[in-house]
Amino acid sequence: MDIVLKCWTEDAVSYNGKFFKIPYPYETGVAGYPAYELARKSGAYGEIGPNNEVRVVSVVPAPYQKPHPPVFVATSASKDSAIYCGKKGFVPCYFAPIDKAVEHGQASWEAARAAGHNIRFGEKQALVRWVHLNNSWEEYRQSIAKYDVDIYVDFYSKFFPKAFDMSKVLADPVQAVIDSGLYVGGTAEDARQQLQSQLDRFPVEYLVLIWHWAQQPTHEVLREMEGFARDVLPKLDNSGVKVQVASVAAPDEAALSK
Repeated sequence: MDIVLKCWTEDAVSYNGKFFKIPYPYETGVAGYPAYELARKSGAYGEIGPNNEVRVVSVVPAPYQKPHPPVFVATSASKDSAIYCGKKGFVPCYFAPIDKAVEHGQASWEAARAAGHNIRFGEKQALVRWVHLNNSWEEYRQSIAKYDVDIYVDFYSKFFPKAFDMSKVLADPVQAVIDSGLYVGGTAEDARQQLQSQLDRFPVEYLVLIWHWAQQPTHEVLREMEGFARDVLPKLDNSGVKVQVASVAAPDEAALSK
């Protein structure tokens, strides 16, 4: 991460670490670079050394955002990763059910506050969810069966075996996907209610949504994306503030005149 941030924020980068060295070999630089004349003329200051060797590396083009783009870090089971992100001001993206996400989100937030980042709970944090929007719950299950079960069983479960009860997966793979806590869906209102219940516990700043584009027809993915943007997202509240609506009697004219 230190190297990535240097590449994003410095005109010319060198790095002499335990596992990474830029350039390599660090002590001598990269000898014999054929285009040293052009690099000396048009490259970064100090890019070419006195013996025509590469001494620093210039990364172009520079990012548009200053000082650099926001950093999003995928995490599923590592609280240390969440704490690291909090300290650094990065955005942990939780590939995890809501209970685990809340636990790690709390740790990340506490680390962020301790490091001087004045943010509310959920700010600079992201929840990752898979989505299907359908006309009914049965259609939702059919979408999972057609577009998700294969990659869920044959790919995700191989990388995260502790997160899956394979006996349940084999017995009813569609239900296992739903029970994973990583999916939301049904009708647009179903999806909204599911997500809102999670945002009530963990009012994250970002939602990262996944569709299996390779498995699902393009027009279906676009239909669901558009439906989410139109019918779900505008109705979500991630403020973390419970709004209580009270019934108030209208004042009489005499009170208004005063």
